[in-house]
This record gives sequence, structure tokens and C-alpha cells, in this order.
Amino acid sequence: MHLTIKILSFRSHIFKGHAVKQFFVYILKCRCGKFYTGFTCNLERRLSEHNQGLCEYTKERLPITLVFHQTFPSMHEAFCAEQKIKGWSRDKKKALIDKNFDLLCILSKPVKAKNNFLIKTRSFD
Repeated sequence: MHLTIKILSFRSHIFKGHAVKQFFVYILKCRCGKFYTGFTCNLERRLSEHNQGLCEYTKERLPITLVFHQTFPSMHEAFCAEQKIKGWSRDKKKALIDKNFDLLCILSKPVKAKNNFLIKTRSFD
């Protein structure tokens, strides 16, 4: 049983036949101002794919700009982070992009607590 767990753990770091040491979660800002969140093991290649119009969501929204990325040691952690961020509001994603961690904490609170503390500003570029 212990051997099976090790093999599964090792396989989670093999992607398209290559050993991968890090994974990325990234946020792109599209021409229309919308954000796209994804994860990859090769950020440079993935950005190139987006810019070439090879990705369904972004191909009609070019050009795109990388506005945030973070490195993770495993595919599982990157995937979980991507899914979590995809569920966030635009304001919360913008706070992450801007590294405004105080606002990010406020936006992470339940709605009632947010309404007590948050003065909403909308100054998106």
C-alpha cells in the first residue's frame, strides 16, 4: 500500500511526459477588461498559446496581459488555488492582483461583516 501512494504522488509531478517541479496559477486581463484564471506547468508556453488564439475563452478577447501569477510545488495545489480564485468576485481578484491584502481580507469576510467595514471603490484600469 505504501508503494502505491508513492507512485501516485510521483505521477502527480509528471505532466505530458516530463518531470515538473513547479506549477503556476495565473490571471490574465483581457482586452474587454475581464479576468481569466488558469493553471499550468509552463507559464511562458501557456501565455504564448493564449496570445496565438489557441485558447477558447481568450481568443476572442485578445490582447491579453498577465496581471498575476503564483508558483506552487504540486499540480494539486495549483489546481485547487485556480478553482478557489475562479469562484471569487472581480473585486477580490483585483485586490489579489494589486497585492492589497487588507482589502482581500475584508472581501473574504461574510457579507454582513463586509458591509460594516467596506467602502467600495471601483477604479479599475
